[in-house]
Order: sequence, then C-alpha cells, then structure tokens
Amino acid sequence: QAEFDGRGRPGVSLFLSGEVVDEAPSLESGCGIEISTRLLKGGRTLAWLACEVYADGELVARARHAKFLKIDPLHDLLVHSPLHNAALPILSRYYASLEPHPYVGDDTCLDAIFKPRRIQENAFEVDITNDHCNGLGGLHGGAACILAEHAAGDDKPLAAMHVSLMRGLRAGAVARVSQEAGRVSIVDGATG
Repeated sequence: QAEFDGRGRPGVSLFLSGEVVDEAPSLESGCGIEISTRLLKGGRTLAWLACEVYADGELVARARHAKFLKIDPLHDLLVHSPLHNAALPILSRYYASLEPHPYVGDDTCLDAIFKPRRIQENAFEVDITNDHCNGLGGLHGGAACILAEHAAGDDKPLAAMHVSLMRGLRAGAVARVSQEAGRVSIVDGATG
C-alpha cells in the first residue's frame, strides 16, 4: 500500500524523480530485475525515499520520492491500539469483496484510462476523475508520471523525469498536458 508509511499513516506524493543511468544496458522484455528501496529520512509529516533498479547486478535506474504523511489526530488511537487489531478481519473481508479496479489487467492503455483529447500538436487535455486520484483526493503521482511520459512522445521511455505535485489537481479538474523544448507541464486547464 504505497499510500501508507510503516506506521500505517496515509500520505501523498509531493515530488517524484527518476532517471535511467547513462551507461545502463537496454532491458529486454522478460528480463529479471531487482528493485531496492529504502527510507532516507522519515519525520512526523514528511518522508524521503530512494529506489534503485538493477539488471544482472548492474544499476540501470534510480529514483527519489518525497511524501507528505497526513496525520489525523485519531490515527495512533485507531491504528496502534487493540481497536485496530480487532478491525483487521472485518476490513480484510470488506476489501476482498470489492470489484477489481477497472484499470487492473492486461488490456489497459492510456486512451482507456485517461481518454486524452488532443488540443494542439504538443498538448492534450484530460478530465481528472476520482479514479486518477490518490486517497486524499489529488492527482496520483503515478498518474502524473504516465501523463508526462505520454506527452514527451517518441514511444520510448524518458531518460529522466522530475514531477512536482505541490499544486495537485483534484477530481473534476481538466488537466492540460503539454510538452515544449523537452519539458512537460501538467496544469489546471481552467487556470493554467
């Protein structure tokens, strides 16, 4: 559950950054990779994480992630008490009874998930829905990365990506995604 830290606190992405190592070999479909993650620093409201991806023992990519950890005053009472342990079986049954998310599966693609509308040669718009948002209602960091990579074009992964979500979009907004001179921006189409 990426939206929660080790103490079960919900959080949202503030910043995501990733890059392919310059001398990294290209990866073939089906090759084995190893992903190493670590907490660089975790505080009361912020956490900084690092990730490294290896193929055949060789570093091929690295990433950084900053998260805001929303702390509700009742969090520790509910999560770190006998109340929490008693509720786990009930919550497990509830989540097991839910239908899978419509975007889970092999036949998903950008058009089905976001339904982008081309507005210029280098720009498109997307209606942000609850399905694109994190647990606190803002555009999910992973969704922002997918949109940025799509806007960059060239049908190949970006060599580096830096996504700031400090002014996150909410459900109901229209995101305008554009690319100019190698820089992708995702802004609120109504104000942006």
